[in-house]
Amino acid sequence: MWLRGTRGMEFLMAPTDARLALVRQRVAESIPVPERPGDAVSIPANHDPEKPHVEEKPAVVIGDVTARPRLGEYSEEASKGAEYLTSLALLLETEDEMSRALLAWERILDQCKATPEQATVAISAIQRLRLAEPPWNTKPERATKVLLQIGTSSQTAKHLASATKAAAELMERASSGILDVDVKVNISKASRTKNKVPVPVALWLSGPTKESPSTEVVSLTLAKDDAPQERLDGAIYSLISDYLRRNTTLDPLHPLAENDAAIPAIESRITRLAWRDLGVLLNRKPESKP
Repeated sequence: MWLRGTRGMEFLMAPTDARLALVRQRVAESIPVPERPGDAVSIPANHDPEKPHVEEKPAVVIGDVTARPRLGEYSEEASKGAEYLTSLALLLETEDEMSRALLAWERILDQCKATPEQATVAISAIQRLRLAEPPWNTKPERATKVLLQIGTSSQTAKHLASATKAAAELMERASSGILDVDVKVNISKASRTKNKVPVPVALWLSGPTKESPSTEVVSLTLAKDDAPQERLDGAIYSLISDYLRRNTTLDPLHPLAENDAAIPAIESRITRLAWRDLGVLLNRKPESKP
């Protein structure tokens, strides 16, 4: 039994290469040539599928590395994004320009609107490079004065003396010598007559005078057997983060996760430019009244 049009056709043997070539030729000849460009019906013989548009990345330019860099170096390049600055920082490292590479990594944190992943890469690089980087300010007399202020009972102040001193030294070290931080203890009148456990502790930062600006005040409740260092350092990080967010155009500090230690965060998540801005803001002179 044969279907119409199939009599004489061979279905059991594979077609030869010559037969396949002939079929391909006939198919190609049967495709109409378009009479005008853009003909929607016909398919041009030289038709090439359109390739997706890929935006070209800007070339990474190191620039002049002979001059001493500014604290805000590479702020102009921040608009090109964290990916560009990452490439720039890595290129600077290959050229052994570690001081400039550190500045490029810092710009990712404070001016690039970096994603959490990009910020994590930058923080890791900053931790690595800061180990060998000399202090930005090597002249203590040029450091900006800042007060770490606590308000509590006299007994609790004695208990916190070593922790507050260590916190002030941490801020000085993390700022790369930009800040000179002293501790000021404020004994509350209510606590002089009656001490309670746990005792509340008020904590804030300010400039060196009574008229100087200050951060908001945070309150901690510490029991006598608490280890206060981590809690103080975490509160300081929060104070700085909130104050910079409200008073500068720098990107917000990378937030502390539940298990993040405060000391490495203070050392690597607050850029030296941010430390400088913090000191400048806390030392602003009050506006004169008319």
